[in-house]
Amino acid sequence: RYFFLLNLFGWSMLAVPLAGDFGSLWVAIELTTILSALMVALDRTDAALEASWKYVLIASSGLGIALLAIILLYASGTNVLGESYVPRFAHLLGAAGGLSDDAVRLSFVLAVVGFGTKVGFVPMHTWLPDAHSEAPAPVSALLSGSLLAGAFYGVLRFFQVAVAAGDGVFAQHVLIVFGAVSLVAASLFVLRQGNYKRLLAYSSIEHMGVIALGVGFGAPLAVAGALLHVITHASAKGLAFFGSGSLLRRYDTKEVDEVTGAAITAPWSGPIFLAAALALCGLPLSGVFRSEFEIVCGGFAQPAYVGVAILIVFVNVAFFGILWHAARMVLTPAPEGAVPHEASAWMVGAMLCCLFVVVALGVHLPGDLSTLLNNASEHLSVPTR
Repeated sequence: RYFFLLNLFGWSMLAVPLAGDFGSLWVAIELTTILSALMVALDRTDAALEASWKYVLIASSGLGIALLAIILLYASGTNVLGESYVPRFAHLLGAAGGLSDDAVRLSFVLAVVGFGTKVGFVPMHTWLPDAHSEAPAPVSALLSGSLLAGAFYGVLRFFQVAVAAGDGVFAQHVLIVFGAVSLVAASLFVLRQGNYKRLLAYSSIEHMGVIALGVGFGAPLAVAGALLHVITHASAKGLAFFGSGSLLRRYDTKEVDEVTGAAITAPWSGPIFLAAALALCGLPLSGVFRSEFEIVCGGFAQPAYVGVAILIVFVNVAFFGILWHAARMVLTPAPEGAVPHEASAWMVGAMLCCLFVVVALGVHLPGDLSTLLNNASEHLSVPTR
């Protein structure tokens, strides 16, 4: 059942960026909700079933709002494209100049609220900590690294239409507000988490706030950094959730206070989990540092000093929170009589592969990837006036 659903879940997430119109995009994102909810409930515990049900209710409600955003945008396009048409991205971008400003703005806000429910924007985030903490570790890695990004892709498609329609500045301000609120709230929640999987879930909300701020700043460098952050965050969060899964197998608990001396009792998983925490905090030589540095530089170039100040301050708040909890788990003395042991050599191998990607993205960005990100940022950057 696990492998069957895992492959269907992966297929549904691949279908999201392959969609060519808003209708197909909505269907693909809804499919990711249904299939991932089934995977959250795989353990069949009361907590897992409750988290899955909560996820379905909240995410589906949000996607209902996103569907309303698509309907509104479609209705506005009938004035230019005719009574009946397929809402392809290219068609609406070409006709953006003839769309109603009020309709474009309202549809964008609805899209941010609707798809933002799946992204994990505050205050629509309440399903995310429960779902991420109850899902199996590889599923948590996919939820955090891919599912949230797929939902944010839906927001970016609406953002692209808003920019083409001349409402890019309004769309920027909306993203900055949601990004800042998400970053601030998640950073404060990180400080008080006693469950290390929920800790990583709130870290995901924080990083999605960072991505929203990067796109909201609007400068090409900031937008390119935000798109790169999608990749670097996915690599680091995959590493962190793999590490948490290995520690869960080793200690049979998700509580931070009950995991001690992991550097000794789990000689590979413990240090790698700490390395993942450092990468998520934006330590130099990690890919997250590179992408966050680009976002900050782009924010100063815009200039968006208030947004950059919020970003710097609360990223550091999250830094201290994540590092404090991870260090307590890994660097504290081991229990008496503890025998060094790893749950699985395959788990260690998967973590080492992720660690290589995290460091590689920080040390060297492949030229083709850099070109791809720069080209994408040109389509999303708001023209200066």
